[in-house]
Amino acid sequence: MKQITSLYLVIFLFGFLSSSWTQDTLPKASYRIKVIGSKQQKLPDLSTFISTFKKYGVSLNIEREISNTYFSEQQNWEFTSPSNLQFNRQQKELRDAQFPNGNPNTLQVLYVFCVPGDTTRYFAIPHKTVGFIGTQNRCLSNWTFIRLLGTQFGLSEKELSSLQEGNEIEPRIQAKITSNAIPFRFYDDYENILTSNGRVAFYFWKEDPDGTFDVNPENPLKNVTRPFKQNQFYVYLDVTNPFFKPRFQFLGYRICLIHLIAVFLSLICQFILFRKINKRMLESRFFKRLSWRIGKLVIWGFVLISNMLVFYATEFYYTNYHMKFHEISSFHGKSQSNLQHGLDDSNEFQKIDAFLTKSQVFRQIDSSWYAQREDRVLYFEIDTANKARFIHSKNTLELTTLPYSKPTQSHFVVFRYLGRNKEILKEKVFNHMGVDLTNKLKLADPPKRILVFVNGYRPVSTNHSISDFLTTFQEKGVEFPNSKNQLYSMDRFAYWEPCNQFNLQFQEHIRADEVWYADGHHSVATSNHRSVVNFAG
Repeated sequence: MKQITSLYLVIFLFGFLSSSWTQDTLPKASYRIKVIGSKQQKLPDLSTFISTFKKYGVSLNIEREISNTYFSEQQNWEFTSPSNLQFNRQQKELRDAQFPNGNPNTLQVLYVFCVPGDTTRYFAIPHKTVGFIGTQNRCLSNWTFIRLLGTQFGLSEKELSSLQEGNEIEPRIQAKITSNAIPFRFYDDYENILTSNGRVAFYFWKEDPDGTFDVNPENPLKNVTRPFKQNQFYVYLDVTNPFFKPRFQFLGYRICLIHLIAVFLSLICQFILFRKINKRMLESRFFKRLSWRIGKLVIWGFVLISNMLVFYATEFYYTNYHMKFHEISSFHGKSQSNLQHGLDDSNEFQKIDAFLTKSQVFRQIDSSWYAQREDRVLYFEIDTANKARFIHSKNTLELTTLPYSKPTQSHFVVFRYLGRNKEILKEKVFNHMGVDLTNKLKLADPPKRILVFVNGYRPVSTNHSISDFLTTFQEKGVEFPNSKNQLYSMDRFAYWEPCNQFNLQFQEHIRADEVWYADGHHSVATSNHRSVVNFAG
């Protein structure tokens, strides 16, 4: 929308960061632990737990908090392997129900959810604020609690075993606990989070059968959830429709009955054509028959191309028109959180790369969810009863009250306030991050100093020990997934901060107006090494 004169300082760091850099300059931290459970859940005596970490130089203040979600003791709770680095859907929904507005106010508080399960079971991800522990008869295990918190502090399975009461631990492990150089994050490293860039912006809201929903006129965007952007659309696989239900997978494509029907009809037309050609050949003399044979070979080439075109045309229609507006039937009656976390289920949705800047909207009408694709700017009208209605979308940002009209490459939301006679009284413009830009559209942009950190390859392990290196491979896999090509406002993957908070030192010296982090991680296969084995060797 606007051109910003900026000074970009881009810092590239390739290879991996050595874990041998000193952490001694980092201060020790005191943490609050919030144990979240049902009203019936009693907070057990955790004095052993507190004293264990106290002797390692970590001060803990434990509080109790009531869960916003009810679950019974008989509920089946899934605990994934402690080596897994992703929260499952059940855990995400419980976490998000407790924090409906996203990140808690401070990340210096660790949250432990007490859920039904064996008291020896727990799940936590290193350097994430949220953990889950099993409870039975409203009781939990001190030792399991110690292992959970140790995991959150980034200790390995071998290091956790040395935390047993009475055992002396290595100075290296104690320094790891007390310094905790890597900051805590609320989301796991595989989740989509709110960012300022991405070709597709996502919106969720709930509306009444008449197409309206209540809004706060001072903050109308509060009722429209904007969880993230990314560079792909989600295509619902429509498993209830027999024509579009995926039957099998071929060369990365999910083949539906509609694909087979389209290709079959194409083959019938070609069969009829070749019958006529063969009949003409039998009735022709030698030289004319030879020309028919040459023409038949050419036609065979066109036949192969036409079959491919029929398949891709069907695929294009399926992903771009049939799925442009449709009901997500398998999520009928389910919550927004359930749908949002279900988007990554490959059995329900497929990701399709987006080449243009667009929006994807998910609307809940009564108990049914509907998905639709829209242009970059969404337009809503708000009547005198403070009821909002989605009108349309455009690739142009237009305000009649300024006046203002310009094509845009970014995502915006426009609210038009109507009077009793449906006249437009005022308009408000917000970006996807929720910033009100109404009074800034015609202002000249001041020059900005922008600092961008761009990391290179992120290895799954920086251990110098071969045995620890192989253990990490077994737990995390050979490589992390490729970058999503997005910018973040913080060190999303803790690449820079473990090195004496290297990034903060640059920020202090440069004093930039904006700081961004770009992830340049891609597989070793894209480098001259070609494989992890060659890279490690």
